[in-house]
Amino acid sequence: CTAVSLSGNITVNPISTLTLTTGTANQTVCAGTAISNTVYTWGGSATDVTVTNTIGLTVTKNVAAKTVTISGTPTGGGTYSVVTTGHTSPCTAVSLSGTITVNPIATLALTTGTADQSVCAGTAISSTVYTWGGSATDVTVTNTIGLTVVKNATAKTVTISGTPTAGGTYSVATTGQTSPCAAISLSGTI
Repeated sequence: CTAVSLSGNITVNPISTLTLTTGTANQTVCAGTAISNTVYTWGGSATDVTVTNTIGLTVTKNVAAKTVTISGTPTGGGTYSVVTTGHTSPCTAVSLSGTITVNPIATLALTTGTADQSVCAGTAISSTVYTWGGSATDVTVTNTIGLTVVKNATAKTVTISGTPTAGGTYSVATTGQTSPCAAISLSGTI
């Protein structure tokens, strides 16, 4: 008897690859602020990527370089995902995602009165009311001219009134805002 020989071919297809090559997938920004550019590079058997993006980010693909850049100003917080396509069967897609957190900015507005006022010595100024909001939880008032400061934490207002001891300036600045959002400051001159 002679030996029987059988042979077969084994084809090894490259897997799809997807890597975060520049930037950070998960970012926190203030409302109205752009994220830092985030670049993903695909390879292996993947021929392209799709990006699921419901938060208004800008998606720019460079097919020759096999990169996709995610940038821009989000319309709100949420997630995006990058998924490889075109991979050779039986290899499967690779997916990466990122989460963007959008914190509200602090707000501060002059809602009643006039910030800059001129009065005679010994005369009270007209009441001036500032209202804070957004991510600000409070305000501080710098007042070296003897004005009366009354806060209403429930209404998120601060009223500046009274008789100044001298001419000068005062300032109102938000506090407690969520990082990375910055404080807002307004001032007045008496």
